[in-house]
Parts: sequence; C-alpha cells; structure tokens
Amino acid sequence: ISAPTVHDDSRIIEIRGGDAKKLKGKLSEVFDLMRPELGDGTLVLPSPTNKVRAFLYIANRRIVGCLVAQQIETALPLLQEEGTEKDTPVHDRQGKTKPKEGSVISTDPPPGRT
Repeated sequence: ISAPTVHDDSRIIEIRGGDAKKLKGKLSEVFDLMRPELGDGTLVLPSPTNKVRAFLYIANRRIVGCLVAQQIETALPLLQEEGTEKDTPVHDRQGKTKPKEGSVISTDPPPGRT
C-alpha cells in the first residue's frame, strides 16, 4: 500500500443544502459514478431540508475523493450475534465500549424510546 501523494493545489470543498446549483450538479455527477458500487438510494444530495453535507477532495483540478455525512439525532444500538466473537465488547483507549468492525446496527429504537 502506498501513501497518497499530497498536491500543493489540493483542497476540500464542502457542499451544503443552500449552495449553488452548479456545485450540486457536479456532486450529482460524482454520485452517478458512485451509484453502481453503492446501490441506488444510498446517496442523498444536500438540500435545505436535510442535514446532509458533502465534501469533495480536489487535486490537480480533478475530484479524487468524496465524503457524504448526515447529522443524526439518535444513534441506534448494535445487534449482538450470540455465540460469536462479536459478543465480546471492544474497548477504546478510554475504556469505553465501541462497535466492532462489521457490526450490524439495529434499525429499532432502544427499549423505552419511541
């Protein structure tokens, strides 16, 4: 694995819901390239009504990376698979439990919450 080359003219552009249509159009083109790998319905363009932000990494006047993030209000619990290695919690440096790589996230709210 080689380390990425850092270009002097590289930059990151943030695209939010209220930004110009030209930026969103370029992001839509990037999504069209990503969609066959990620599937339909997984990519959401930023709009004034959602909390989606996109970041494009540009080097040598070309888009070479894309990150799409959405602010969430509530995190959902992880599903545990009994009798597997995934039952054993993983702890970070502060001793807090964190999800293992490849964990399944529940789509149901925690008990007692609706």
